[in-house]
Amino acid sequence: MNFILLFVAISFILIIFDLHRLAFVFELGILLIFILLLIFAMFTIYHNKPWGWTILGATLILLVVNTFFILLLTRTFGTAHITINLFSFVGLIISMLNLRGSGRESDESRLGEYEKVKDYYPYIDKMEPK
Repeated sequence: MNFILLFVAISFILIIFDLHRLAFVFELGILLIFILLLIFAMFTIYHNKPWGWTILGATLILLVVNTFFILLLTRTFGTAHITINLFSFVGLIISMLNLRGSGRESDESRLGEYEKVKDYYPYIDKMEPK
């Protein structure tokens, strides 16, 4: 997912630096907001929070919508636009699959596995009485 987001961010930067004047300043601010949202989403995903995938998917959808508005504004469609849309859709599919997978695994089953492992001490088998 990190590589997908890397390509998305680089493509969005290339699109933004083709803009002029006020559109450039506005989109640069939006770029910073998107980067902060993506960092926050990946931070929550690394800490096994299922709602991190929701934030990531919503951010990627907003990124595609913003790219569409830039397309309407500039009336140009280059390789950076293709790259950002392609990788955004791939990232969106991955986040949807992870959302579906996280709903199946309940906290009780993970807690039960933890309880089984918690009571096992591997070194107690090797102890000998004096």
